[in-house]
Amino acid sequence: MHFAPVRAPALAIHLSAGLGLCAVLGVGLWRLLGATLNWQSAVALLGVAVAITGLPVVVTRLIALARGGYKLDSQALTLHWGGDLEVVPLDHIVELRTGGGIAPGVRRRVGARSGWSRARFTPEDGQRVEAFATSSAANLVLVVTSHGAWALSPADLPGFVDAFSRLSAVISAEKADALSYRRPTLARELLGSRFAQVVVATTSIGLLLLMMMLLAVQPALLREHPFTFDAAGVPAGLGSPARLLLLPFFGMMAWLLDLGLGWVAVRRRDYVAAYMVMGVGLMTTVGLWIGVLTLLRFA
Repeated sequence: MHFAPVRAPALAIHLSAGLGLCAVLGVGLWRLLGATLNWQSAVALLGVAVAITGLPVVVTRLIALARGGYKLDSQALTLHWGGDLEVVPLDHIVELRTGGGIAPGVRRRVGARSGWSRARFTPEDGQRVEAFATSSAANLVLVVTSHGAWALSPADLPGFVDAFSRLSAVISAEKADALSYRRPTLARELLGSRFAQVVVATTSIGLLLLMMMLLAVQPALLREHPFTFDAAGVPAGLGSPARLLLLPFFGMMAWLLDLGLGWVAVRRRDYVAAYMVMGVGLMTTVGLWIGVLTLLRFA
C-alpha cells in the first residue's frame, strides 16, 4: 500500500519561494546589465547570488516532494524521498507513536515549518530520529525500532496506522533486509566535514563581498585608475576602474575549478588533496582582497 506525504502546504511554500527567487534573479540581472555600476548594482548582485544558491534547493525539494512516499507491505516499510531510500522491516518496528505519544521536543526538532524536514537528530532519550516529513503537526507519526526512529507525515494518517496494524499481524515467510541508501550529491560529499563547510562558506562569501564592494565604490574611483607600477612603486599604467571587477571574477572561476577538483578528490576518497585544493581557494581569495585593497589606495 502506498501513502503520500502531506504535499499541499509544502508545494505552495516552495513554489512561492521558487517564483520569488526567479523574480529576484530577473530583476538583479536586469539591474546589473543595464545600468551604471554603483551600490544598487552591489545589492542586485547579492540578490542574484541568493537566487542562484536558492533555486537549486527549491527545485531539488520539489522533485523530492513529487517522488516521495511511503510503502507498506507484509515485509517492510519502504521510504522514498528524492534519491534516498530506507527499508525498515516490519518485524524491526516496535511501535508507532502519534498525537500525544510524540514528545513536543521531537516535534520541534522535526520542524517542517517550511513544509520540508530531512532532519537527523538525537533527542533526550538517546534514540536517533530521522525525518522524512512535510509536517510536524497532526499528521506526524514516529516509527520506532530498537535502533532508531523515523518521523513521517502521511496525508492519510488513520489509513497508514490501520494498514500497519493489519500487515504487522501477518506472518510472512519472506523476510526483508534493512536498507539505508543516501544518493551521493555534490553537497553531501564535498561538505561532509566541518572544515569543508567553513572553507567553502568563507571563500564564497569573501568573493561575493569583494565583488559587491568593487561595484559599490565604482562611482568614487578615478576615471583612469592605476593598474601597474614601476620599480619605485609609482603608477605606470592606467585603465578603467571597472577592470578591477575582473579580479573577483577570475577568482570565482578559479574557485569553481577548485570545487570541481575537490569533489573529484572526495569521490576518490583522497580527502587530504580535497582539503588542500579548497585551502588554496581560500588563500587565493585572501590574496585578492589584499591586492584589491592595495590598488584602491591609489583611487
